[in-house]
Amino acid sequence: MPMICPNCLSTQIETKDYAKKAAATVGFLGGTASGIASAKSGAEIGSIVGGSIGFIAGPVGSRVGKWIGTLVGGMVGGITGALTGAQLGHVIDERLLDNYHCLACDHHFRTPLVFDQKETEITPFSNDAILGGVGRLDVSR
Repeated sequence: MPMICPNCLSTQIETKDYAKKAAATVGFLGGTASGIASAKSGAEIGSIVGGSIGFIAGPVGSRVGKWIGTLVGGMVGGITGALTGAQLGHVIDERLLDNYHCLACDHHFRTPLVFDQKETEITPFSNDAILGGVGRLDVSR
């Protein structure tokens, strides 16, 4: 269903997603730092345990294992932090900020209209249950 500008009824709408982008970036940086710190301590413990069990790859293998563990821990932490931040930012964009921008009239707004092709009417996006049918535009003429 196409989104419609409440000001000019254009369908040329874009989402800005400022909070989503910012929160994903902060989450990525925080998750990477946390993942590296956790992986470093885990890699040190793993190299001690691995060294006491057997000398398969020697001291070089222990160092390479630490670096690989740190790298993987940083990547996993960064991805997890970015996904969590993006979800939080999406909620902020949808509920608090004027996330939509009409390219036709340069209007910024929070809730776009959605054209329902079955009923041939325009209803507010996600607010239909709250409004109970109030605020609908009839475009069947």
